[in-house]
Amino acid sequence: MSTKKNSAKPVAEVGVIPDVAKEEMYYEMKDGKGMTHKIANMNNPLVCRRKGVIEIEAIRRGKDKQANISICTTFDARNRIIFGIPTGIDNETNKIIYKRFYLPEFKTYNLSNADEAEEWAIIKHHEVLNGPRPTYKIYDTEAIAQAEINEISLIEEAVSIAKGMKLKDWVPCARFFGHDPAGMTPTMLQSEIMKLAKNTPSELIDYWGQESRPVVDIFNAAKAVGLIHHDHVKGWLFKKTLPLGSTQEQAMRYVIKDTVFAKSLQTEVDSLDITTESIASGKSNRRKTSFDEMEESKDVFDLKIKAKLLGIKEFDKLTDDQLRKRVKAAEAVVLDEELTQD
Repeated sequence: MSTKKNSAKPVAEVGVIPDVAKEEMYYEMKDGKGMTHKIANMNNPLVCRRKGVIEIEAIRRGKDKQANISICTTFDARNRIIFGIPTGIDNETNKIIYKRFYLPEFKTYNLSNADEAEEWAIIKHHEVLNGPRPTYKIYDTEAIAQAEINEISLIEEAVSIAKGMKLKDWVPCARFFGHDPAGMTPTMLQSEIMKLAKNTPSELIDYWGQESRPVVDIFNAAKAVGLIHHDHVKGWLFKKTLPLGSTQEQAMRYVIKDTVFAKSLQTEVDSLDITTESIASGKSNRRKTSFDEMEESKDVFDLKIKAKLLGIKEFDKLTDDQLRKRVKAAEAVVLDEELTQD
């Protein structure tokens, strides 16, 4: 709570509530001994809320439904402000007398009613409601209603985004949220996207709005087709050889920063990602679409990587024996060239 104090803050005479500006957080009042006390200004809507409905309910309800807790004041220790309604001065103790409130096991506060609003402004600070072990539950029906409105607005925005997506956007979106679109028809996939909009609207909105989304989509597609994978020892690798980073975040940053690599990766993904191609064309695909198809064995897979790096054309059309011979011959040529240069 802000307790900014004006230089001309009014101080009341003993037992008298002064005229106080609406924007003031508190006023000062003297007790019978002339001591000054800060008392919360109930005319300030920041101190005493005037809209909404609050319900409180005892966590453990007994047979006796009568009031079992009485409260006069609560105290804001941080700002040294008393929350209460002064009614006079005790002639014997010279202390300020405050209006007393009683808490039954269940009560509703209509904050448009001044008396109920002031009572709530006082008791909401009490330990039975906000202490380390509260004995009452609070239902802020206004806040609950606003939260529901906000949630509906988020869902509407997310659904609008989902409806505005093109067919080619559905696959990367599904992959981002951990769904495998392989084998789905366009209708099935669209249903998954709409469920995301309904169940996780904030996350979908954030995904769609991120600047790096195109590169993130490339990265996820590369994972799906096997171009990028995770090794428990080496971290994230491209084609099981090029290190991208220890964590997925590091690997993602690598792709985002290296635009040339990202473009090259996109080209390779496009040639392998049959799922996206099938969905975009309105068909379903139940094949595994990745380098996984090429991994008849680790030996053959490694040979194909070498063939690609050595520039051997149409290596994927060669038999295993032909591939081994072509790779061996190409490596020999490279070695001879290196020796000649030395």
